Amino acid sequence: MRRGTAALLVAIASSGVAASVAAQSADKAVRLDWIAPEECPDAAYVDREVARLLAGDPVSPEKRLNARAEVTKTASAWRVRIRTNRAGGSGDRTLDAESCRAAADATALILALAVDPARVAANRAAPASSSAPPVTSSAQPATSAPEPATSAPEPATSAPRGATSATETATAAPRPATSPGEAATARAKPATSAAEPAAAPTDLAASLGGVLDSAWLPHASAGAFASFGVLPGPAPWLRLDLSAAIFAGASTGIGTARGGDFAMRAFDLAACFFLVRDVVELAPCSGVDLAWIAGSGNGASSPNSGSALLPSARAGGLFAVRLAPSVYLRLDGAMLVALARPEFVVGGNGGGTVHKPAALSARAALGFELRF
Repeated sequence: MRRGTAALLVAIASSGVAASVAAQSADKAVRLDWIAPEECPDAAYVDREVARLLAGDPVSPEKRLNARAEVTKTASAWRVRIRTNRAGGSGDRTLDAESCRAAADATALILALAVDPARVAANRAAPASSSAPPVTSSAQPATSAPEPATSAPEPATSAPRGATSATETATAAPRPATSPGEAATARAKPATSAAEPAAAPTDLAASLGGVLDSAWLPHASAGAFASFGVLPGPAPWLRLDLSAAIFAGASTGIGTARGGDFAMRAFDLAACFFLVRDVVELAPCSGVDLAWIAGSGNGASSPNSGSALLPSARAGGLFAVRLAPSVYLRLDGAMLVALARPEFVVGGNGGGTVHKPAALSARAALGFELRF
C-alpha cells in the first residue's frame, strides 16, 4: 500500500513538472534560431539572457516574436544578422562586434528590446534603484544574476561596432560591471528605437548546377544551368528567378540513312512563393520558359540546318537546405507545357520529319546557391 501511494505521488509530481515545462515553452517571448560557430556562446546562453532581460509576468502573445540570428567571422569583427517576424511585421538588422560573446549579448539585448523595451529598462535598473533586495538579487547584485552581462571580457569601451547605425552600436554595448542603473538610463532612447522593426533588405542569390530535360530533344538530355534570384525584403514570402541552361547534343534519324543532330539552350523566368522558409525552404513555382533548338540534317541528298523557338509554360517547385549561413543546396523540379511545337524535317527526295518536341517535358535541376 505504501509503495503504491509513493508511486502515485511520484507520477503526480512528474506530470506537474512536465506541465510546467510545457507552459514555459508556450510562454516563451522569443523563439530563436541561433546559427553560430562552435567557439561562440550557444543558443541556451542567448535564451537565458533574453529571459533575464524580460523577467516578470509572461509576455502577451502579440508581443512574442520568432527570430533567426546568423553569426559569421569577418576579417576584423564578428558579424551577426538578426531577422525577426511576428504578426505585426518583420525586421532585419546587422551589427559587428569585437568578440562572439559580445555579439551574443547584443543579440539578446536587441531581441528583448523588440519585445518590451520598458520591461528591459526596468529589469536592468532594478538592482540599483530598489531599496529592498529583489528575489533575484542579494548583497552582491552584480554576481547573483543567472548569466550577468558583467562577466563579458569586453569593457564598455570595446562595445560592438554597429554595421548599420550608431543606434545599434549603443544598444549592443556590453553592460559595465558597475552602475547598471546609469547604463539603462543612458541607453533608454536608443533602446526604444531598437524595438521598431527595420526594413528588411533584399537578398540576392546565385546558383550553379546540373539540369536534365526529358522531351524537348529527341531523347533525355543533361546539361548545366546558372540562375540569378531576388528575394525581396518587403515580401519575404516571394522569390523571383531568371535561369539559363545549355544541354548536350542529341541525335535521331529516319530509318538508317537520314537523321539530324540537335542542340538546345533554354531560358526561364519563374516566381516562387515560400510555404516554409527556415533551415529548410519549400516553395511552389510557376513561370515561362523559352527554348532555342538548332538542328542539322544528315544523310539526305540535300541536307539542311535550321533553328526554332519553343515557348512553354512551367509549373513546379523549389526545395532548398541551408548548409552554411549563406550556402544552400537546391533542388528544382518542373513540368513544361509546349505552347508551340516546331517540326524539323530532312530535305531532298524522301525527306520527312526527323524531330518534333513532345507536348510535355519534365525538367529537374540540382545545384548549390550562394546568397548575399
